[in-house]
Amino acid sequence: MEIKRLLTPKQVMELDGIGQTAFYKRCAAGEYVCVKDGQRTKVTEESVLRRREGLPKAEYNVRTGVRGVQHFKRATQAVTA
Repeated sequence: MEIKRLLTPKQVMELDGIGQTAFYKRCAAGEYVCVKDGQRTKVTEESVLRRREGLPKAEYNVRTGVRGVQHFKRATQAVTA
């Protein structure tokens, strides 16, 4: 029988950088596998890792022009002028 590591809600909130409301919303949505140990709620470490693996990769678009990042040539011309 495999023993799974169980985390407290506080540990999960610290790991994911979320608050209590977001934590319990994720539990209700089934994003975390929660079990009861008497009165205490515990979360399987496996479910936290699985959720992280399922997150999409961040994509960044660099805007150029007046409101975005200046073009490299314009920025260097402003510094040298």
